[in-house]
Amino acid sequence: MMREEFEKYMSVKPCPGCKGARLKPEALAVRVGGKNISEVTALSVVEAVKFFVSLDLTQREQLIAKQILKEINERLGFLVNVGLDYLTLGRSAGTFRGRGPAHPAGHPDWLRPDGRPLYTGRAKYWPAPEG
Repeated sequence: MMREEFEKYMSVKPCPGCKGARLKPEALAVRVGGKNISEVTALSVVEAVKFFVSLDLTQREQLIAKQILKEINERLGFLVNVGLDYLTLGRSAGTFRGRGPAHPAGHPDWLRPDGRPLYTGRAKYWPAPEG
């Protein structure tokens, strides 16, 4: 009840300094492949895979970034393999908590929002839905 009362006086406005990125200007100034961290995390998993594969790095940059790029590509590959390639990287952990179903009413939760099956048969971690 108190929450509803307080929400009358609240509004959602992005910070004019970071434009809603929630990062310091110094962090946003660092760019890789023409994008800052906020722009990269706004990509879907599929778009991020394409971005990291197409990075044009110098030999020195490749040497510096080798291990982190390996980790990024492995984690993105995992998300693709379990069928979560439509998600964006910038989602917070509580995105769906308390907000109702992630899909419209009547939409099976084993389908992605675009209607494609969430379970592709490639995932080893969840069984495919029956029926």
